[in-house]
Parts: sequence; structure tokens; C-alpha cells
Amino acid sequence: RTYLDSTSTPDIDFDHIKSTMTCTPFHDSIWGFVIYRCSQGKQTAWDHLLQALRRKVQENARYYIRQDMLEFHHLHAIDDKTLYGATSHQVRDHFQSWVAKNLEDRLRPDATNPENDVDWLYATSTPRYEYCLFVDDVCLESVDHPGVNSPVVKLLHKNWESPFPPQERNYTVP
Repeated sequence: RTYLDSTSTPDIDFDHIKSTMTCTPFHDSIWGFVIYRCSQGKQTAWDHLLQALRRKVQENARYYIRQDMLEFHHLHAIDDKTLYGATSHQVRDHFQSWVAKNLEDRLRPDATNPENDVDWLYATSTPRYEYCLFVDDVCLESVDHPGVNSPVVKLLHKNWESPFPPQERNYTVP
């Protein structure tokens, strides 16, 4: 079943979506979120969560008849034990550093003057570099409760600014 089964004309400009999700100055055109594991919880729950996210992307690509987009999809999982128990602020700080490094690593080999060859504002405004997914204990527990909205992940915006100074950011969310 595809979206064309329920509508008579295509109403989605996937080429426009693709152009806003990827950035051509790079040697690849990958899209997909970075997902942080911040819980030492069950490995099987983490594996199932990643599988569920990838499966949903594949199902949507089939539904919208855009399997060609799958070759560019990469859900980048960061499973670093030093981030287990990290706060959203710590993950955001790590993500901001990761974005800069990842963009540099993805430059075309022939980029002689990266400052001028790349529209950095455009490159960093793609969803991959604006948002990351954050998985904590609550998210891993959601895997054991199947339903329409399961599993649960948390979304972090890279440039959100905390109203709290760094020394007050390590608070517990009830």
C-alpha cells in the first residue's frame, strides 16, 4: 500500500525534501538522525529500539514510493559508556562537538577552501545537524510496552539555550 492508494495525485515534493535534508558540498548526501544511548539499560531493548526506528524509515519510504532515499539514510548511533547517565545538556554539548567534526570529515576531498566552498549555515541547518535523538531509561523501558507510540525517544535541539548556568544544569527530571 502506498500514499497514492489514498490520493489521486502526488502532493509531496520529495526532491525538495531531499535537497533540504542533504547538502551537496559533501562527498556523501546522508540523512538521518544521530541517536545517543544514555542508559546502561538492557542491550536487547536498545537493539529493538534501533531496529524499530530503521524499520519505520523503510516502511515510510515504501509507502511514499521513495525507496531511493534509503541509500542515503544513516541512523548514526552513539553508544559511549561515558555518556550513560548523561543529562540532556551534556548530550547537547557532545552533539555540538560531533556536528563540527562530522561536517569536517564529510567534506569533498577536492575542497581547497572549506570556509568558502561550503555554505556552513545551510549545511548545519539540515535536520541531521540541528537535532539529535536521546535515549534514556524511560525510552528503553518503552520498548517493553508496544503500542502506537512506542518506542519513545527524546529529541534535542542543538542550539537550545538553557536558562540555567552550567553549574545548575545537573538536575533530575522527575
